Order: sequence, then structure tokens, then C-alpha cells
Amino acid sequence: MNDDAKPRDRVMVALEGGRALIQILGLGTLKFGPALRQFIEEAESAGVHEAVVDLSCCESLDSTMMGLFAGFGLRLRRGGGRLVLSAPNERVGRLLHTLGVDRVAEVSASAAEGAADVVPLEGGGGPAANKAILEAHESLIEADEANRERFRDVIEFLRDHMRRHRDEEVRE
Repeated sequence: MNDDAKPRDRVMVALEGGRALIQILGLGTLKFGPALRQFIEEAESAGVHEAVVDLSCCESLDSTMMGLFAGFGLRLRRGGGRLVLSAPNERVGRLLHTLGVDRVAEVSASAAEGAADVVPLEGGGGPAANKAILEAHESLIEADEANRERFRDVIEFLRDHMRRHRDEEVRE
């Protein structure tokens, strides 16, 4: 797992008036996957119908982060809601398009309106991270079938790794 996130790399979140706000500062990497997944689940449980991801200060996103956004966007859309990806730079915009995330979310060149009470998410690892990474990549496949071939090895590795981890726990 990549633990190269710099101190300035942060994910800030807020729930405000039926809306979720996620801000990515610096690099959005799998380090933040488990905590972001948990926040998304909390937002869905709270009945959020709109989520805005502020990418105006985001340098880049990895596939795990894009997969988490794709899954969130798919679920919001099924419930009549929407996910807005706000102000991505050219590189991030290209990545969102290449992986099909722009098919399940609106991409806006405009900066997002901030929230008053944003709080930072903490990065993490372990089994929760593996599950978040696997689910994120499965969401990318759901967003765009072309991703099946792109992420086949990643998904196979994660499933095998999680299976071995479960087997080791059973033996202990």
C-alpha cells in the first residue's frame, strides 16, 4: 500500500443541509479510502441527495478515490440524487473521463461553494483499506465496462489477498 501521502495531502468533509461536501487537497490517494468510504456511508445513511467533491486544490486522484466517487455517484443517481465533481484541473479531468467517472457524476468547471464546518479525514490501512479499495475498483467497472480489463489484476490480487488473510485468521 502506498503511504507516500504528504502532510499537505488532505481530505476534508462536511454534511450540511442534506448535502455532503468533500474537498481533496493535494493528492487524493488510497490512504484516505477507508475513512472516505465511511464518510460516504454516513452521508447515505443521513439521506443526502447531493454531494459535491471540490477538486479545485486537488493535484491528482488515484483509481481508488475515483472508484469511491463512482460508487457514490451511482448510488445517488439511483435514488434521484446527484454527485458533482467541481473544478478539476486538466489532468484530473482527463482521469475522470478515462475511467468513466464522468458518466455517473456531473463535472463542473465552477468552484464549489464551501461549507462552514469541514473536518479532516484520517488515512488508514489494514483489512478495511483492502475492502474499500476492492469496492472502489468494482464501482469503476460498473461505471465503465472498459475498466474490467484495466483493473482485472488489481481486483484479482485484492480478492486473493483478502481470502488469504481470512484463512490465516481462521487458523489462529
